[in-house]
Amino acid sequence: MEEIEERTEPAPLNRTRLIGGALDVGGAMLAIAALAWAVLRFWQIFGAEAVSAVDAAQTVVLTLLGLGAAAFFFSAGEAIRKLEDLSELLRGSSSASDSEAGSVAFASDQEHAGRAVAERQTMLELVELMREVRDISLLSDEQRSARVAAQADDLSRRLQRDVPELLRQHKWFAAFKSVRAARERFPTLEVWDELAKQIQAVRGQVESRDIEAATRQVNELTALSAWDRAQDVARDLLERHPKADGAIEIARRVRLQRDKAEAELRARLMAQAQSSTDKHEWPDALNATRSLIERFPNSAEAEALREQLPILEANAEVKSRQLMETNIRELVTRRRYEEAVRLARQLIARYPNSPQALVLHDQLPRLEEKAAAMR
Repeated sequence: MEEIEERTEPAPLNRTRLIGGALDVGGAMLAIAALAWAVLRFWQIFGAEAVSAVDAAQTVVLTLLGLGAAAFFFSAGEAIRKLEDLSELLRGSSSASDSEAGSVAFASDQEHAGRAVAERQTMLELVELMREVRDISLLSDEQRSARVAAQADDLSRRLQRDVPELLRQHKWFAAFKSVRAARERFPTLEVWDELAKQIQAVRGQVESRDIEAATRQVNELTALSAWDRAQDVARDLLERHPKADGAIEIARRVRLQRDKAEAELRARLMAQAQSSTDKHEWPDALNATRSLIERFPNSAEAEALREQLPILEANAEVKSRQLMETNIRELVTRRRYEEAVRLARQLIARYPNSPQALVLHDQLPRLEEKAAAMR
């Protein structure tokens, strides 16, 4: 038979359950004391020659207050015990989930398992928070003051370490946000003013350098009409210094200059398309129209020219076919048959259903014979 190993070390005391038990004992003693005092007091009141209604009423009120305090102690002890039971249950559940993590990782409901773990973690954090509130409620005023002072000192040291690192990374808003949150928790500490001044000073130095460098870049890029790159520089500067007047002004200036340059270009392309149309220079009119539509598809000018695009394409095609036909005739007149054959084939391939193509289909064999004879 196997021997059962005896525990030689005592089980560790559970501080939370001891506090709950102490509250129960305190509540019981307070209830007994209140009832005993009430019995003794009523004995004295009714044993006197004249019964005082005021004394009787005061005795009833004080007795009820004592019993109410006892009930509060009992309730607090019960709540603490239930809180500890819930904490143990969650710890056990968390351990079980950790042991099953390997199999859950390959299960189809992995997402649900992740949510369950997150919910358990949230419950554990809630339990810890309630436990901290309980511990604080059991402290004296002096102990609470010391606890607050220690937390303020810890937060101050942490921010004095973190803020310079945030400043080196140009994370101004993160630094300001950290100091503002710390000031809301502990508004009387002067260290927050010092950190805010440090943030403002470093930010001002870096801000002026960044604005100067961005101004040079923007001027160079706008001179080259590289508007996309100029806007990228202005946008990056504004992201790093969103409230700086210089950054806001650079972004505004780039936007206005780009709008002005694009308006001038649209007007120039529109005038070119109109002038070429008036002169029946259909290919030039078509090129200007297509350029405007492709570069500014949502503009009012593009919308107006888009309706004329089919007509321009048809006229440009006719003009192109006529020009090719003229060139073919000139080449034939100059007895340059090989070039005429090559251009004729291009016309037939590009515009197979055109009148010129139909005519050249019949003339092409004769041109090829003349080209062969000239070799």
